[in-house]
Amino acid sequence: MVTQKRFLLLLVVCAFFLAGCGIVSVKDRSSEATQPSAGLYKTFDRGDTWSQIGELYALGGTRQTIQYGDITFMKFDDSDPNTVYMGTNNGLFYSYARGTGWFRTLENKGVVNDIAIDQQNRCVIYAAVHNQVFKTTDCARSWELIHFSSLARQYFTAIRVSALDNSRIMLGTSDGTLLESTDAGFSWEVLSFLNTPITRFLNHPNIPGDFFIVTPSYGIQRTSDGLAFTSLLELPVHNNAGEPLRDSKDRVVQLQSLSGTKTYFDLKFDTSQTDGLIYANAYGIFRLINGEYWQEIEILNKPKQARIYSIAIDGSDGKTMYFGTDGAFYNSSNGGVDWTVKKFPAAGVPKHILLAPDNFQELYIGFTPRTK
Repeated sequence: MVTQKRFLLLLVVCAFFLAGCGIVSVKDRSSEATQPSAGLYKTFDRGDTWSQIGELYALGGTRQTIQYGDITFMKFDDSDPNTVYMGTNNGLFYSYARGTGWFRTLENKGVVNDIAIDQQNRCVIYAAVHNQVFKTTDCARSWELIHFSSLARQYFTAIRVSALDNSRIMLGTSDGTLLESTDAGFSWEVLSFLNTPITRFLNHPNIPGDFFIVTPSYGIQRTSDGLAFTSLLELPVHNNAGEPLRDSKDRVVQLQSLSGTKTYFDLKFDTSQTDGLIYANAYGIFRLINGEYWQEIEILNKPKQARIYSIAIDGSDGKTMYFGTDGAFYNSSNGGVDWTVKKFPAAGVPKHILLAPDNFQELYIGFTPRTK
């Protein structure tokens, strides 16, 4: 019995000794904060501090928060910077107070892939929800099903309202069909077959009739009618000094010749220019300069090394840029020459970065849970 007690005492002493030497360490993790896996966050100081904004207005005055799944898009109403929309895999969320409180609609209809707001009447909204198109004329209080696809594998991926004619609605599909309605969604016809999924529409803010179509096969194309297209990936690439890149045979390098540039991650219009874009893809980040050439933006990683989920640019100076990768938030104030790296407030995927249209210091980031 004595021998057994001495043996136990010896074990305790050894444990204390090893812990003091740094060999054994026991840590109580019960008090550590767990980082959220998803959510919507807002910052006014370029990511130094973040606040989560996800309170959901509910019946009976009860407080609820948005239960995040996959966020499919985030966008402001161009005619009202207080109104922001967020699509998810189960419903559309919208806020009239810059994200302070949210309403939910179109739940249990399927994935809300895109919406288009009629800028002549902001209460008229079209929503592409899986294989259906819904329309509201009373600011999302009620919705009418105006079109659906009977094809088993076809769903609607992108939708837009023409800024020149608000009765002209364009619709993109998962199989590359480009549809158009000229009577505000009452009837539809096929404009083009692109034979590649249509990922996104982006309206040109300075030339109302023009818009961009993003597809996996052709990258970014520009059109004014959905019939004739100009590929922007055929434009030359310049370095930061403004000099054209050349290959081993002294030929000017086109963007499409760089591996990974057709793999779209994010695309934003650069409002500091008349005709500018900033484009994140599997190769890296490129900036379209006045519609003439692409400038490669140097980041702190080699080409194709980092997955850039989302990107944004301050349209007031054209120099402040942001992008999000796995676990890291990058910020540059001199056009990408230098970058500051900060941690994100959530552990999920930084799927969307959005700048307020009337205040480029106001930044929103939407995180979706990581897939296992």
